[in-house]
Amino acid sequence: MTNNNEKTGNTIGFHDTSDSDSNTNHTNQMLLRLKKRVQRLELLQQVSHELGSERDLNRLLDLILNRTNQVLDADRSTLYLIDDPSDAGPHLVSKIAQGMDGIRLPLDRTSIAGTAAMSGEICNVEDPYHDERFNAEVDQTSGYRTKSMLASPMTSPDGTVVGVVQVLNKLDGGPFDAEDEQLLLAFSTMAAIAVENARWLEAQKQTFEDLITGQAIAIDARDHVTGGHTWRVTAYAVEIGRTMGWSEQDLEILRYAGLLHDQGKLGISDDILLKPGRLSNWEFALMRSHAYKTKVILEGVKHLFPRRLRRAVDLAPAHHEKLDGSGYPDHLTADDIPMGARILAVADIFDALTAHRPYRSPMPDQDVIGLLRKDAEAGKLDSVPIEALASCMDRIVTIRDEINARIKARKRTFQVVQGVLP
Repeated sequence: MTNNNEKTGNTIGFHDTSDSDSNTNHTNQMLLRLKKRVQRLELLQQVSHELGSERDLNRLLDLILNRTNQVLDADRSTLYLIDDPSDAGPHLVSKIAQGMDGIRLPLDRTSIAGTAAMSGEICNVEDPYHDERFNAEVDQTSGYRTKSMLASPMTSPDGTVVGVVQVLNKLDGGPFDAEDEQLLLAFSTMAAIAVENARWLEAQKQTFEDLITGQAIAIDARDHVTGGHTWRVTAYAVEIGRTMGWSEQDLEILRYAGLLHDQGKLGISDDILLKPGRLSNWEFALMRSHAYKTKVILEGVKHLFPRRLRRAVDLAPAHHEKLDGSGYPDHLTADDIPMGARILAVADIFDALTAHRPYRSPMPDQDVIGLLRKDAEAGKLDSVPIEALASCMDRIVTIRDEINARIKARKRTFQVVQGVLP
């Protein structure tokens, strides 16, 4: 006799197992999706920190593109920035495009990226080849096949659209979904803020650069006897530092120190500064005061320098110091003279002796190297930058020729202008 309870129990047991497996699979899928979402949010947080830390605009744009692919699980990306308005009107310009460079789009709704920029909203296109805004010529040129596309405006906090981030082809082959849209919108906002910050810093850097080079031009233009001296000393010093293995950041500091090393000459009267012949002892003593004047001038504006460049203020006035304490303006000795100032000292003497002066002809390069080595043996100069100078002499000669050619061309231009003045 069949037991109904057993039959019922078996039937119930069978259905329970099926439902349990289904629930387990569903739960596992939800957990996987949740885990992936958490991972993407963690990556987005990490990327936010990276974008906020990068100050160089070019490196930042490259970082944005690479991280876009990671965050969105996309195959390729393109980053467009809105260029400055011109006679032709503003455009979207691809600052970085994976697979193809130099894409330029009108800032209107004739393209998918343009639509995102104009509307300020994300554009999700599942099949670009069936969208009239899609330009298939880009694929034809690059040999790529666009299957799906997601374009998000890069909107700054004040509502200004600064560009568009466009991602292509999900790695899993499917379309971009609502979660992808949310992630790209969040990422694009972070990117917009980072780009605006980098642009602002770049503008500040350019302003500072213009200010410093303007001062160097003023000194160079005032002292026609030593025309080009500032530029040559700066270039020589940087080349010596590079030969010695200095980092780019230290070379930047050295460069600014070189451009500023003769600022004190602004305080020297024309009778002395522009005297065509040799100076008397008294005049030479007054000329030497330019190093102290440089120190005073730069100390007064040191707070305006970015912190990473403030060491230039200490290097510039010390280019006449000697290791044995016989230099000026502060009679520093070896332990107190930074290497940057020692490099400038070598570059300054080398240029002073190899440049043409009204009262003497330039000395041969190797003769000057010999004199510098004698000063090093006497404990006045550091032999390390001297030997670095000697080892990169071919490059120094090229630098000198290039600078002198520019100085000569500038003088010709000035003479032409002078000729038409009343």
